[in-house]
Amino acid sequence: MAIYKMVGDKERLEAVAATSFGQEGVLERSDLQRMLRDQPEILEEGLFIITEEFSNWEGSGRSIDLLALDATGRLVVIELKRGDTGSHMELQAIRYAAMVSAMTLQQAIETHRAYLAGIGSEEDSEERIREHLENSDGARFASERPRIILASEGFSSELTTCALWLNESGLDVTCIRMQPHRSGPELLIETSQTIPLPEAQSYLVRIREREEEQDRERKSVFGSFVEGGSLFRERIESAEGNARPLLEKLFDWATGLEKEKIAVLSTYVHNDRCNLLIGLPIGNNPNLVRVVKHRSAIRVQRGYLEQFSPKSAQVLQDLIGQPIVERGGSFNIRLENVREEWLQAFAEAYREANGLLTCQEDTQA
Repeated sequence: MAIYKMVGDKERLEAVAATSFGQEGVLERSDLQRMLRDQPEILEEGLFIITEEFSNWEGSGRSIDLLALDATGRLVVIELKRGDTGSHMELQAIRYAAMVSAMTLQQAIETHRAYLAGIGSEEDSEERIREHLENSDGARFASERPRIILASEGFSSELTTCALWLNESGLDVTCIRMQPHRSGPELLIETSQTIPLPEAQSYLVRIREREEEQDRERKSVFGSFVEGGSLFRERIESAEGNARPLLEKLFDWATGLEKEKIAVLSTYVHNDRCNLLIGLPIGNNPNLVRVVKHRSAIRVQRGYLEQFSPKSAQVLQDLIGQPIVERGGSFNIRLENVREEWLQAFAEAYREANGLLTCQEDTQA
């Protein structure tokens, strides 16, 4: 699409000549990346920049141009190209998305802290990130399936075909074209979202959400893991006797850990079996504790406790009177026997685990 300016007294429209960033001497990193870093709303409203040139992984000298959170708290990998895209821009972005998909909230905070220090800012990184999440209704930090935004002067047919196919396959790739135009002394930048088309984006999101919900329902018939704890909450209604208030108490306790961003909830269902898995926000979400509805018990995972929360494991061993340290495996505790101080100690185990995960990964990086 061309850009026109109105000349004279509404006499006619005159085309504004298209140019290129190369011809205009606009550099990719020091110009484009710097401006988009400071004004991310040009790419998308609600973007929050965590850092630039992110490369905190072993065995690779490559770096993500910009790493951000969107308005929902989802991690976003942003890749920029000054000229037309080559055939590997999307593959590079996919590699980066995979590499950051295990990032924890604490790691994001530490990464943002280093970024702020690098630009000479004394703002509190945790406060900034939590404020971004709190200001967006219903937002929560999510890194397991990062979004990808590709911004370039132009896109090859190979790349657009690949981006469309990736979106159909369940990924989330946005392509934004940035076309420079010269009008006398002024350099104008026209931005346009080419994939997905803005007019169809909300429709596509609704279709994808419906398909994902149907897929979850189909899988649950055969026994599957469903994201979140809402399904478990629904199943509490069918609990008998004194189990219902105890399950409700455990569910409220678990959602408190989730709100604290130190745990992620999922539900396993199979016929009459229903477990609330209280996982750590990393990798395959190892769970220190799960609530087992059909047994009216909590299941304590000794191995994970000793691995991720050794100090708390010792405290819990003393409180519960069950051997945890150097035992592995798991054991069940009837809900009516669970004490308030045990729940407080388990909560502390999740806090300890988040700190240890950050330290362990930073050491490996």
